[in-house]
Amino acid sequence: MTWMLALASNINWLDLFNYPHFGKPAPGQFAGPPLVFVLLDFALFLYLCHRFIGRALVKMAREENRRFQEEVAEAIAKETEADRIETAAHELETTMDQRRQAIADQIRHESGIEREQILGKARTYQGMRKNETLKQVLIKRDMMIRQIRDELLVESLTYLKADVAGKIDPAASPYLFQKGLDSTFQATTHHES
Repeated sequence: MTWMLALASNINWLDLFNYPHFGKPAPGQFAGPPLVFVLLDFALFLYLCHRFIGRALVKMAREENRRFQEEVAEAIAKETEADRIETAAHELETTMDQRRQAIADQIRHESGIEREQILGKARTYQGMRKNETLKQVLIKRDMMIRQIRDELLVESLTYLKADVAGKIDPAASPYLFQKGLDSTFQATTHHES
């Protein structure tokens, strides 16, 4: 390596381009064949680039490639995660729609059952009220009939007592007064009233 550096240091790099590479020299150029020197210089340049710059460039390229691969992997992971989240959100939305529909159906069903129960209770109450009203009317009618009958009985017994007292003599008809007509009449009137 040192022999290359010694060789390269003896070359006048500024005069390298003052040699004609092909054909006759132009005015101001040196005569001579510099092609060997150019090839040697180019080989030295490639070696030095490979030795010092090339490794750094390869290292930088590998680092850049590694970073690029990491970013690609991270982007793929994020995309996969986004797809998973989107799928989960879609499933959740579908599940929520189904659940919302199920709750609405259940509420409709329960409200229908409650409505039928309320209507059934109302019909039962109305029937009971109708029966109760009919019973009350029948009870009132029976009470009025009893009251009228009792009043008629009291009037007829009062009239009979007044009429019989003048026509029947207890001494002439003792069998009517064995228990006592007056006590029977009074007990009946007290009982009926």
